[in-house]
Amino acid sequence: MNLDSTIERTLAYHQRTKHHLHQYARSPGYLDWATQPDPFRTYAGAPRIEFDLLADRVTTAEKLKLAERIEKVFPRDVAARDCKLSHTRPVWRLENGRAVLVAYEVSRGPIPHAGSIGTLIQARRASE
Repeated sequence: MNLDSTIERTLAYHQRTKHHLHQYARSPGYLDWATQPDPFRTYAGAPRIEFDLLADRVTTAEKLKLAERIEKVFPRDVAARDCKLSHTRPVWRLENGRAVLVAYEVSRGPIPHAGSIGTLIQARRASE
């Protein structure tokens, strides 16, 4: 197998499984804990405590509806018009002695992430 076919297979896999602006990456639809590595979920000799993780759970969407205000966050040195909304994150802040829920709309710039596979392959091809 030559380098070009390896790169093409890698790029095809990346295209099929990467996250997109308007959709999540392809997955089975759930996190399969049974097959995930377990380096920090259990500790030998420590007691196991079960939590009801869904009891009284407030979803992120519900938190965003409760936010007192929305603040927009942009990358440094990138014009806001060149950015795209990446995600919105609810954050509790302490302001004047009271807890305030703020929704941060986090945007990303037009430049691909330095660690993205496409960037790495382009850099490798350029160096050949």
